[in-house]
Amino acid sequence: MKKTVVISAAAITLSAVSIPLLQSTKVAAMAQTQQVILPAYKYPEQQNNSNDQYWKAVSDKAKPEAGQSTPMAIMNVNSGPGEKVDPNYTKQLAQNEQDGIKNLGYVRTGYMTKPMDQCKQEVEKWVQLYGDKVRGIMLDEITHDTPQQKQYLKEIYQYIKSQHPNFLVIANPGRHIPDDIAGYSDIFITAEMTADKYLAADYPPATSKFETDEANVKRNYHIVYNAKTSDYEKITKVSKERNAGYVFITNDEFPDPFNALPGDYNRMVDLANNGANKKQASEPKPVAPEKKPAEDKTPAAEPAPVKKDTEQKDQSTPSSTPTEEPKPAKQDSLADTGINSFLIAGGVVVLLGLGTGLIIFNKKRIAHKK
Repeated sequence: MKKTVVISAAAITLSAVSIPLLQSTKVAAMAQTQQVILPAYKYPEQQNNSNDQYWKAVSDKAKPEAGQSTPMAIMNVNSGPGEKVDPNYTKQLAQNEQDGIKNLGYVRTGYMTKPMDQCKQEVEKWVQLYGDKVRGIMLDEITHDTPQQKQYLKEIYQYIKSQHPNFLVIANPGRHIPDDIAGYSDIFITAEMTADKYLAADYPPATSKFETDEANVKRNYHIVYNAKTSDYEKITKVSKERNAGYVFITNDEFPDPFNALPGDYNRMVDLANNGANKKQASEPKPVAPEKKPAEDKTPAAEPAPVKKDTEQKDQSTPSSTPTEEPKPAKQDSLADTGINSFLIAGGVVVLLGLGTGLIIFNKKRIAHKK
């Protein structure tokens, strides 16, 4: 029984360990497949039925796969939503939705110097002008060097979530972040720089738990500009190693690297997705929903040891029989030996007793004759 219990405990332990190992593998697989978030600062020239090659290329790539490889676009009318509805943007936002691309409205914070009320008003302006075609907000020019700046980010993030719970929020510090602000945005742009700096040997590695934890792969977004098209593959590989689940690479240059599509745009998107087809590209979903099946599997792992226990018991029964049979045999032989010894000893005692009795009897007999 003890042997069976030990095996059962080991089986349960192995089953419990196997679940987190599978989760870890799945997260690593997510890190291998990225998606592109498009900073789309290009005006949609549809008013005069002009052939806008930028948006045509975006649509041609996204539509067949329902936006799986390019799930989001950051829309920027005029460093924000603008003052009135622009019909061309209305049409383009609707087209993006049809192609499976979610529209995020651009809001500039002025490195946390813009009055908070003005930031909140711009968030609401996006909703007022373009309604449900806006699915989130990108907060630009974020910095986090002082407690006041961190509080600013916390306040605007919590405001957006309280007013629009389903909005996705991207914050753009463009550099590594500390762990104490990790809860103040859904996605962080933790790198925005030239390709030379991004690939430099002295690129500072991330040290925060947020950026190095594989569970946060879909919360890290890297933007690299001034890149050679021949370096796209290298940059993509490095960004995956740096735990970026979202990426955008362009050969366009500063100061306005987001008003034109990257050269070889389709290849850039395919590299991020590893040339994945629609199903493969859709696998890297947010981590949270995937934890539930893992938790549900934990109790399900318990029957496995039970089966193993049964098997072990079935196997141990015949294997233990030969080892148990000799034991009674040995015990029987020892018992027989003990009984025989007892009988011999008893016989000796009886003989000694008889001998002693005869000696006493003879002595008395001799004495009587005298």
